[in-house]
Amino acid sequence: MANKMKTLTKTLMIMLAMMMCSCADDSNEATAQTTMSQKMYITIDGVSQPVTLYNNAATQALVEMLQDGPVTVTLNSSGGFEIWGALGFSLPTSNEQITAQPGDVVLYNSSNICIFYGSNSWSYTRLGHIDELDENGLRSFLKAGESNIEVTLSLQPAGSGPAGNTLVIYYSYTNHCHQIVESLTSQIDADVLRIYPADKSQQYEANGYEIGMALLNAINANTNSADSYPEIDPVSISLDQYENFIIVSPL
Repeated sequence: MANKMKTLTKTLMIMLAMMMCSCADDSNEATAQTTMSQKMYITIDGVSQPVTLYNNAATQALVEMLQDGPVTVTLNSSGGFEIWGALGFSLPTSNEQITAQPGDVVLYNSSNICIFYGSNSWSYTRLGHIDELDENGLRSFLKAGESNIEVTLSLQPAGSGPAGNTLVIYYSYTNHCHQIVESLTSQIDADVLRIYPADKSQQYEANGYEIGMALLNAINANTNSADSYPEIDPVSISLDQYENFIIVSPL
Protein backbone atom coordinates (compact mmCIF):
# COMPACT_ATOMS: atom_id res chain seq x y z
CA MET A 1 0.00 0.00 0.00
CA ALA A 2 2.83 2.35 0.86
CA ASN A 3 4.54 1.61 -2.47
CA LYS A 4 1.30 2.37 -4.32
CA MET A 5 0.96 5.69 -2.49
CA LYS A 6 4.57 6.59 -3.37
CA THR A 7 3.95 5.73 -7.01
CA LEU A 8 0.71 7.76 -7.08
CA THR A 9 2.38 10.73 -5.37
CA LYS A 10 5.31 10.63 -7.81
CA THR A 11 2.90 10.43 -10.77
CA LEU A 12 0.92 13.42 -9.52
CA MET A 13 4.11 15.43 -8.99
CA ILE A 14 5.27 14.66 -12.54
CA MET A 15 1.87 15.63 -13.97
CA LEU A 16 1.88 18.85 -11.94
CA ALA A 17 5.39 19.70 -13.14
CA MET A 18 4.37 19.05 -16.76
CA MET A 19 1.32 21.30 -16.35
CA MET A 20 3.45 24.08 -14.85
CA CYS A 21 5.96 23.83 -17.70
CA SER A 22 3.14 23.85 -20.22
CA CYS A 23 1.61 26.95 -18.66
CA ALA A 24 4.98 28.69 -18.58
CA ASP A 25 5.55 27.88 -22.26
CA ASP A 26 2.09 29.14 -23.19
CA SER A 27 2.73 32.37 -21.27
CA ASN A 28 6.07 32.95 -23.00
CA GLU A 29 4.56 32.25 -26.39
CA ALA A 30 1.69 34.66 -25.73
CA THR A 31 4.15 37.34 -24.68
CA ALA A 32 6.27 36.81 -27.78
CA GLN A 33 3.22 37.09 -30.02
CA THR A 34 1.79 40.21 -28.43
CA THR A 35 1.93 42.86 -31.14
CA MET A 36 0.79 46.43 -31.65
CA SER A 37 -1.93 47.44 -34.09
CA GLN A 38 0.33 50.31 -35.17
CA LYS A 39 2.66 49.37 -38.01
CA MET A 40 6.09 50.86 -38.58
CA TYR A 41 7.48 51.27 -42.08
CA ILE A 42 11.08 50.85 -43.20
CA THR A 43 11.86 52.78 -46.37
CA ILE A 44 14.97 52.29 -48.51
CA ASP A 45 15.37 53.98 -51.88
CA GLY A 46 11.74 55.05 -51.85
CA VAL A 47 10.42 51.51 -51.27
CA SER A 48 8.57 50.87 -47.99
CA GLN A 49 8.01 47.60 -46.15
CA PRO A 50 5.63 47.26 -43.18
CA VAL A 51 6.95 46.04 -39.84
CA THR A 52 4.69 44.34 -37.31
CA LEU A 53 5.78 45.76 -33.95
CA TYR A 54 5.94 43.84 -30.69
CA ASN A 55 4.24 45.59 -27.80
CA ASN A 56 6.93 46.54 -25.29
CA ALA A 57 8.47 49.62 -23.71
CA ALA A 58 10.98 50.05 -26.55
CA THR A 59 8.40 50.03 -29.35
CA GLN A 60 6.02 52.25 -27.39
CA ALA A 61 8.79 54.84 -27.00
CA LEU A 62 9.76 54.46 -30.66
CA VAL A 63 6.19 54.97 -31.90
CA GLU A 64 5.84 58.04 -29.70
CA MET A 65 9.02 59.46 -31.22
CA LEU A 66 7.91 58.68 -34.79
CA GLN A 67 4.64 60.49 -34.22
CA ASP A 68 6.73 63.67 -34.42
CA GLY A 69 8.04 62.63 -37.83
CA PRO A 70 10.17 60.02 -39.63
CA VAL A 71 13.66 59.14 -38.42
CA THR A 72 16.42 58.51 -40.97
CA VAL A 73 19.52 56.52 -40.02
CA THR A 74 22.57 55.23 -41.87
CA LEU A 75 23.13 51.48 -41.52
CA ASN A 76 25.87 49.12 -42.66
CA SER A 77 25.97 45.43 -43.51
CA SER A 78 27.66 43.22 -40.94
CA GLY A 79 28.48 39.55 -40.55
CA GLY A 80 26.61 38.47 -43.66
CA PHE A 81 23.31 38.45 -41.77
CA GLU A 82 22.22 42.02 -40.91
CA ILE A 83 22.35 45.73 -41.49
CA TRP A 84 22.78 47.74 -38.33
CA GLY A 85 23.76 51.10 -36.93
CA ALA A 86 23.12 53.83 -34.39
CA LEU A 87 19.65 55.28 -33.96
CA GLY A 88 20.96 58.50 -32.49
CA PHE A 89 18.87 58.01 -29.35
CA SER A 90 18.27 55.35 -26.70
CA LEU A 91 15.19 53.23 -26.09
CA PRO A 92 14.16 51.13 -23.07
CA THR A 93 15.53 47.59 -23.18
CA SER A 94 14.09 44.18 -22.34
CA ASN A 95 16.98 42.07 -23.56
CA GLU A 96 16.74 38.33 -24.01
CA GLN A 97 18.97 35.73 -25.61
CA ILE A 98 17.36 35.00 -28.97
CA THR A 99 18.25 33.66 -32.38
CA ALA A 100 17.17 36.44 -34.72
CA GLN A 101 15.66 35.26 -38.00
CA PRO A 102 15.43 36.90 -41.46
CA GLY A 103 13.04 39.85 -41.22
CA ASP A 104 13.55 40.43 -37.50
CA VAL A 105 14.10 44.01 -36.33
CA VAL A 106 15.80 44.32 -32.95
CA LEU A 107 17.36 46.83 -30.59
CA TYR A 108 20.98 46.24 -29.63
CA ASN A 109 22.66 47.89 -26.66
CA SER A 110 19.72 50.32 -26.23
CA SER A 111 20.70 52.67 -29.07
CA ASN A 112 21.37 50.54 -32.16
CA ILE A 113 18.92 49.01 -34.60
CA CYS A 114 19.59 45.71 -36.38
CA ILE A 115 17.55 44.45 -39.33
CA PHE A 116 18.21 40.84 -40.31
CA TYR A 117 18.39 39.11 -43.68
CA GLY A 118 20.11 36.11 -42.03
CA SER A 119 20.19 34.77 -38.50
CA ASN A 120 22.30 35.40 -35.41
CA SER A 121 22.11 34.53 -31.72
CA TRP A 122 22.66 37.35 -29.22
CA SER A 123 21.01 39.32 -26.44
CA TYR A 124 18.54 41.71 -28.08
CA THR A 125 15.33 43.60 -27.41
CA ARG A 126 12.70 42.59 -29.92
CA LEU A 127 11.19 45.44 -31.94
CA GLY A 128 9.31 43.78 -34.78
CA HIS A 129 9.37 41.74 -37.96
CA ILE A 130 9.16 42.43 -41.70
CA ASP A 131 6.43 40.02 -42.78
CA GLU A 132 6.04 40.40 -46.52
CA LEU A 133 9.49 39.43 -47.85
CA ASP A 134 11.29 36.09 -48.08
CA GLU A 135 15.03 35.84 -47.45
CA ASN A 136 15.97 36.72 -51.05
CA GLY A 137 13.57 39.65 -51.01
CA LEU A 138 15.05 40.84 -47.72
CA ARG A 139 18.60 40.68 -49.05
CA SER A 140 17.60 42.80 -52.04
CA PHE A 141 15.50 45.30 -50.06
CA LEU A 142 18.10 45.70 -47.28
CA LYS A 143 20.99 46.00 -49.77
CA ALA A 144 22.83 43.10 -48.15
CA GLY A 145 26.59 43.54 -48.27
CA GLU A 146 26.48 47.29 -48.88
CA SER A 147 27.51 50.19 -46.65
CA ASN A 148 26.04 53.60 -45.84
CA ILE A 149 22.45 52.49 -46.46
CA GLU A 150 19.96 55.29 -45.79
CA VAL A 151 17.01 53.83 -43.92
CA THR A 152 13.91 55.78 -42.88
CA LEU A 153 11.65 54.65 -40.05
CA SER A 154 8.12 56.06 -40.09
CA LEU A 155 4.50 55.40 -39.24
CA GLN A 156 3.42 55.80 -42.87
CA PRO A 157 4.77 54.30 -46.09
CA ALA A 158 6.63 56.57 -48.46
CA GLY A 159 4.35 58.63 -50.64
CA SER A 160 1.28 58.53 -48.38
CA GLY A 161 -0.31 61.58 -46.83
CA PRO A 162 1.98 64.16 -45.25
CA ALA A 163 5.01 61.87 -45.65
CA GLY A 164 4.89 62.09 -49.45
CA ASN A 165 5.32 64.88 -52.00
CA THR A 166 1.79 66.26 -52.27
CA LEU A 167 0.33 68.94 -54.51
CA VAL A 168 -3.03 70.56 -53.77
CA ILE A 169 -4.70 72.03 -56.87
CA TYR A 170 -7.74 74.28 -56.59
CA TYR A 171 -9.71 77.21 -57.90
CA SER A 172 -12.02 79.33 -55.81
CA TYR A 173 -14.57 81.77 -57.22
CA THR A 174 -16.47 82.20 -53.95
CA ASN A 175 -13.59 81.79 -51.46
CA HIS A 176 -15.02 78.58 -49.98
CA CYS A 177 -12.45 76.30 -51.61
CA HIS A 178 -9.70 78.69 -50.61
CA GLN A 179 -10.72 78.39 -46.96
CA ILE A 180 -10.79 74.59 -47.24
CA VAL A 181 -7.29 74.54 -48.72
CA GLU A 182 -5.95 76.83 -46.00
CA SER A 183 -7.33 74.49 -43.35
CA LEU A 184 -6.01 71.41 -45.16
CA THR A 185 -2.48 72.72 -45.63
CA SER A 186 -2.27 73.69 -41.98
CA GLN A 187 -2.48 69.96 -41.22
CA ILE A 188 -0.36 68.39 -43.96
CA ASP A 189 2.90 69.24 -45.72
CA ALA A 190 1.94 70.08 -49.29
CA ASP A 191 2.59 72.51 -52.12
CA VAL A 192 -0.38 74.49 -53.42
CA LEU A 193 -1.29 75.43 -56.98
CA ARG A 194 -4.20 77.86 -57.31
CA ILE A 195 -5.92 78.17 -60.66
CA TYR A 196 -6.86 81.76 -61.49
CA PRO A 197 -9.27 83.06 -64.13
CA ALA A 198 -7.61 84.84 -67.06
CA ASP A 199 -9.99 87.80 -66.89
CA LYS A 200 -8.48 90.11 -64.27
CA SER A 201 -11.00 92.88 -64.84
CA GLN A 202 -13.66 91.14 -62.75
CA GLN A 203 -13.90 91.74 -59.01
CA TYR A 204 -14.95 88.25 -57.99
CA GLU A 205 -15.13 89.06 -54.30
CA ALA A 206 -17.47 92.06 -54.72
CA ASN A 207 -20.96 91.89 -53.24
CA GLY A 208 -20.33 88.66 -51.39
CA TYR A 209 -18.63 87.01 -54.37
CA GLU A 210 -21.66 87.66 -56.56
CA ILE A 211 -19.67 87.33 -59.81
CA GLY A 212 -17.98 84.18 -58.64
CA MET A 213 -21.32 82.62 -57.74
CA ALA A 214 -22.71 83.58 -61.16
CA LEU A 215 -19.77 81.81 -62.80
CA LEU A 216 -20.40 78.65 -60.80
CA ASN A 217 -24.10 78.75 -61.64
CA ALA A 218 -23.27 79.03 -65.32
CA ILE A 219 -20.97 76.00 -65.11
CA ASN A 220 -23.55 73.92 -63.23
CA ALA A 221 -26.29 74.87 -65.69
CA ASN A 222 -24.40 73.35 -68.62
CA THR A 223 -21.42 71.31 -67.45
CA ASN A 224 -20.88 69.67 -70.85
CA SER A 225 -20.35 72.93 -72.71
CA ALA A 226 -16.85 74.39 -72.88
CA ASP A 227 -18.42 77.83 -73.22
CA SER A 228 -19.66 77.57 -69.64
CA TYR A 229 -16.14 77.61 -68.28
CA PRO A 230 -14.13 80.84 -68.08
CA GLU A 231 -10.61 80.93 -69.45
CA ILE A 232 -7.87 80.38 -66.90
CA ASP A 233 -4.29 81.53 -66.58
CA PRO A 234 -1.79 79.03 -67.96
CA VAL A 235 0.39 77.28 -65.37
CA SER A 236 3.88 75.87 -65.67
CA ILE A 237 4.76 73.15 -63.19
CA SER A 238 6.45 69.75 -63.30
CA LEU A 239 4.09 67.11 -61.96
CA ASP A 240 6.81 64.44 -61.95
CA GLN A 241 8.07 65.63 -58.56
CA TYR A 242 4.76 64.79 -56.86
CA GLU A 243 3.37 61.47 -55.71
CA ASN A 244 -0.01 62.64 -54.40
CA PHE A 245 -2.52 65.08 -55.84
CA ILE A 246 -5.46 66.64 -54.02
CA ILE A 247 -7.94 68.52 -56.19
CA VAL A 248 -10.33 70.87 -54.42
CA SER A 249 -13.30 72.22 -56.35
CA PRO A 250 -16.94 73.13 -55.74
CA LEU A 251 -19.48 70.30 -55.83
